[in-house]
Amino acid sequence: MTVRWFLTDLLQELGETPAHYNNGNIFQQVVAKLTDKPRVLIVDEIDYLINQQRVVETLRDLHDKTGIPVLMVGMGSVDKKLSRHKHLFDRIIEIYKFQPFDFEDVKNIVKTICEVEVSDDAIDFIFKQTNRFRQLIKIINKIENIAEANGCKMITSKELAL
Repeated sequence: MTVRWFLTDLLQELGETPAHYNNGNIFQQVVAKLTDKPRVLIVDEIDYLINQQRVVETLRDLHDKTGIPVLMVGMGSVDKKLSRHKHLFDRIIEIYKFQPFDFEDVKNIVKTICEVEVSDDAIDFIFKQTNRFRQLIKIINKIENIAEANGCKMITSKELAL
């Protein structure tokens, strides 16, 4: 990803199109937009940008110019990769390492998101099947489809095992 690509995508996410072709002008347009309406900048899969020194510098500059928080989401040892960029790493306030879900986590996610009541034995079945959020969402969709197709008000492990 080039700096122009990054800035253009960011500007489009902010609801605008670049008024100029020049990186400096696009950067100023992003800064103006973020200064006018501050928000958290979430950069997912930062692992892939770490090796793009100029993009990393641009992220740092955006933070410096606007004061907005930048939330970087990465995998595994991204903190070690980020630590190679001292000028950026020094600005990191907190590093959170996500742990696998436990039973209570899965139960809370299912009870919060699922539009159908799910029994504890079904949640136990789900917990044994997966520990990833994306997979949980797929299972929740399956549960809702099963309930709708069968007119169920509650899903148990019996319905899920089919």
